[in-house]
Amino acid sequence: MSIYLGLDLGCTGCKAIAVDDQGNTVNTASGRYDGTLIAKGGNAYDQDPAVLRDAGMQCLQDVLSGIDRNDVKAIGVTAQMHSMVVLDRDKKVIRPMISCVDARNDKQIQEIYEKCGGIENFLSMTNNRMVASCTGGKMIWMRENEPELFQRVRYVMTPKDYFRMQLTGEILTDESDASGFGLYDVKRRCWNKSLLELIEIPASILPEVRASNAFAGNILPEIAGELGIPGSTKVVAGGGDAVVQTAGAGAVSKGVYSIILGSGGNISASSDVFYENKKGDIQFYAASIPGMWVAYAGVMSVGNTTNWFREVFMQNQRDAFAELEKAAAAVDAGCNGLLFYPSMLGQRNPIEDTNAKGMFLGLDMEHHAGDMFRAVLEGIAMQMREIADTITPACGPMESVVLSGGGSCNDLWCQIFADIFQIPVQRAANSAYCGARGAAILGMGCGKDKPELQKLFGNNGKERTWEPDREKSAVYQELFEIYKHIYADNREAFARIKKFRDRYEK
Repeated sequence: MSIYLGLDLGCTGCKAIAVDDQGNTVNTASGRYDGTLIAKGGNAYDQDPAVLRDAGMQCLQDVLSGIDRNDVKAIGVTAQMHSMVVLDRDKKVIRPMISCVDARNDKQIQEIYEKCGGIENFLSMTNNRMVASCTGGKMIWMRENEPELFQRVRYVMTPKDYFRMQLTGEILTDESDASGFGLYDVKRRCWNKSLLELIEIPASILPEVRASNAFAGNILPEIAGELGIPGSTKVVAGGGDAVVQTAGAGAVSKGVYSIILGSGGNISASSDVFYENKKGDIQFYAASIPGMWVAYAGVMSVGNTTNWFREVFMQNQRDAFAELEKAAAAVDAGCNGLLFYPSMLGQRNPIEDTNAKGMFLGLDMEHHAGDMFRAVLEGIAMQMREIADTITPACGPMESVVLSGGGSCNDLWCQIFADIFQIPVQRAANSAYCGARGAAILGMGCGKDKPELQKLFGNNGKERTWEPDREKSAVYQELFEIYKHIYADNREAFARIKKFRDRYEK
């Protein structure tokens, strides 16, 4: 039997999976590193990449428990997209990683657009906006605010590439993570040299780009010894989490959309055809399957928001989520007119605004924790539905949705998604491990062409299906019409609150 390992490194935790050559799950493992994402003020978030390295290695050790380690053939890695790790010429970390949820670079993004002659010219170079999370904007911020450190930068990479470097010693990236830099021409699949010249970023600090399932090197002898696996074990390039998890959930055919409910979240779909993203409404990235693309739009905070609710209202008590789900299930759809706007870490889609914040609308003395928690679940689902409309022009109408990520384990939430989207919703098999599974399949499909890899990804099963409830869907449709106006009605207030916090925040 052959074993393929996949590792998924998120913002607050990691997951690993071992699959056999038929794609069957042999073992899973997970680890947490809550509290390691450090808020610096002003929408800035740092994290020590060593935390991800250590947790990832432990997770691989755990998933290998009870397995004949001599059967391991390949490893694939996926991780949070957009986060920036910078190394010096000796491959030493220069500063803490700037996280994917970081949004300190608004000023720098506007400078980039100005140097390019406006956002339309920028889109003609990349086919994507430079959103606040993009790695490229972080590079400009560092150059302007930490010039002495920036002068030492020899390599810029994402956390997935940093971890894979620990395995192989090689520095490179894949097409999906390259897309997330905001400096990559996703149509021609190369760094845009004209753009790099305009913003004065040396191409020499950017990594070589390969396909996600391309061979990236054999595992280093010392790592092979540490893990107890063969020195011939291959490591593939891997990919960014949003893209790899789309494929890992099996959303690789027309009409099938993926919704990921992790620390953050996104809605995505695969496409065989390039889409001219003229308005920059979505992110249209190179897929983890060669010759394909993924259209997606992200939500900054999903699991981070439900975790916040648990910590604040339940004081992290034992079985808090089970109690909250039970209380929320007893509440009618629509929570008696209570709406939650879920932009707890700012908003990326459908309109990018780092000033946007979360809010409860309609809260009164009749509402309790169950109402509020259900409103949180409904609000996140409504935000996903709102941004779904921006993706369908690129990938076609939605016929079904596949949910994955830790949040998909909540049965109530799955039904809420079906009722709000008004289409069948499926939970992917091993739904909490679709990112890791996608990475493992990339290892299994090392060097394979598009049809072969598409078939491997399409084999992922579905655990359960939820059909929409027409009566509840009607309630949600009415509430959704109110929800769509919340941002416009509060945009000015969000900006004023930002100024207030900047003035008084310590």
